[in-house]
Amino acid sequence: MNRIIPTSALTTLIALTFAADAQAEGRKQPFRSKARVQTVELEGYGHVREVMRERGDSQSVRFQAEHVRIGRDTLVVFEVRAESGEKHTPRWRCVAVESTRECFEGPRRFTWQPNDERMVLSVVTEDRRSPMGAKLFAEALRSRRSDEVAAGE
Repeated sequence: MNRIIPTSALTTLIALTFAADAQAEGRKQPFRSKARVQTVELEGYGHVREVMRERGDSQSVRFQAEHVRIGRDTLVVFEVRAESGEKHTPRWRCVAVESTRECFEGPRRFTWQPNDERMVLSVVTEDRRSPMGAKLFAEALRSRRSDEVAAGE
């Protein structure tokens, strides 16, 4: 599959698929888990889309995305937060510049903390040429550099 996330706000509808799955504690057949798949349609820049998973019997929740190339003038921001009542706790953030693979090389697993009620994955596209896009691009570069330094240690 060779999809590209749109490079202008006039281009609409590109779908990313996210699967959220968690295995129950003590499950004897781990390969029989029930993955829920939800398609997120990104309609131009700045529209936040969310995938929410309520806490169940599992110890963790897993998010993953299919690999999609990103257009030259576009960035995609992925964030996961835990929610408990009105409290929102950021858990992870990644800015993809060239491909969703930068953020989702494989599934991302998040362990439930004692007070967590739900996990929310948010996705938003930004125009790389905008002031916000420039800040996000710089953030992505800093993150890549710190990852490279950590890998070299």
